[in-house]
Amino acid sequence: MKLLVWLMIPLTIVTAEQVFQSPNCQILDSFESRFVDARNIHWQQYKNVWHADFNLGEQLVTACFDKKGNVLKIKTKIEVEELPITVRCAVHKNYPHYSIIGASAMCAIDFSGYEVKLRSDSLIVELNLTKWGELLEQGVGK
Repeated sequence: MKLLVWLMIPLTIVTAEQVFQSPNCQILDSFESRFVDARNIHWQQYKNVWHADFNLGEQLVTACFDKKGNVLKIKTKIEVEELPITVRCAVHKNYPHYSIIGASAMCAIDFSGYEVKLRSDSLIVELNLTKWGELLEQGVGK
């Protein structure tokens, strides 16, 4: 029993460190200079990229930063009806058995377009599309 307790202590310490991590000053300065009116800011780190989820007015926004504070991607949630007709038509043509369940306008270093989330039964698919409906990337979720 004592051995089990001693084995659990390092896990607790690692978990506590992960919970209390926050972005460095370069990232925070970059964020604050670009998103002055941001509210309800929540930070998460995935590998070496920091993600800030926040409200900007009535919009839900995600901004991604590298460790030097450079913006890698900005994603703004939009209504499905706000997707360009070219994007909606391409999705319906190429994924006829899926329903669009979410959409975001996205601007990244090498990409500007839309992220579209689809569902078919229990399968979730995320697409990155240009404004003309050209598929750039596809990911499968749960």
